[in-house]
Amino acid sequence: MDRDHTTGPEPRGGKSVERRRTADAAYHRALGEGRSWSPHDQIGELAPLPAAMPHTHFDFVSREGRRFSVSLAAEPVFELRRLQPIAGYVRTNAHPVSPGRGETRLRDHLSSAEDALRLESMSFRRGIVMLQDSHAEMGVMPLSWRMAISGAPFCALSSGLKAAFDAKTHVIAELFDIPAGVRRSSLRRVVSDIAERRRSVCARIPAESEALDAVRDCGFRGMVMAPDAKTLKTEAGWQRFAALIEVAARIAPTVIIDGAPPEQAEALTKAGATHAVFAKSAPRLI
Repeated sequence: MDRDHTTGPEPRGGKSVERRRTADAAYHRALGEGRSWSPHDQIGELAPLPAAMPHTHFDFVSREGRRFSVSLAAEPVFELRRLQPIAGYVRTNAHPVSPGRGETRLRDHLSSAEDALRLESMSFRRGIVMLQDSHAEMGVMPLSWRMAISGAPFCALSSGLKAAFDAKTHVIAELFDIPAGVRRSSLRRVVSDIAERRRSVCARIPAESEALDAVRDCGFRGMVMAPDAKTLKTEAGWQRFAALIEVAARIAPTVIIDGAPPEQAEALTKAGATHAVFAKSAPRLI
């Protein structure tokens, strides 16, 4: 799943500037008060893992007749304090079926918003069925901003799945591609609309203080951040990321770190993170 996750503060103005100052102050305060943690902290023993992750695939044909092969896999979401996998994090990868073309971002080849919504709807449905078949009690499903505000397509998607699947698998919607400058009132409405369909909502955002401030007080139950690999290689980078985690923990009760090395689990926990999807080198489980 290769997605751009962007958000930002509201349009310029007095209140926006003040909110940004508040977010920066919180970030620097957290940095100054930083808990004693280091990227060299040791991890405990991870729970035993099965031989394979749940996965599935399907073909998608665009309105223009182009065919794509789409694959979904559920990676484990670990609760950091117990080092136990508690949910599946569904990722999507796709590539066009044509000679000489490798795996690529599907969005680069879809010419219409209608195709993008059709694909996301299919992926969402397939992902939930995959979680059901693997007897997962919880699953994190990506949900784009475009789908969330689509009106009829989103209502049809949610209504059709709720009765059939929600009784067995609790679906956590990860809202991504939140546009920069979106009004806080609009964001609140979208989060409320998703929550009314008995889904918890997390925001996937860049690891930036401005992005954290933009989603503050909007009803999100969780924050999802993916650290840059280069950032984690330096002590200064670790301390900055730790401060951002502390700020995120003040905004939402759940903080998920996507792509963290498993040996850094204890350090992430000390910083305030609650869950993690470990990097590809880590053992995985649903």
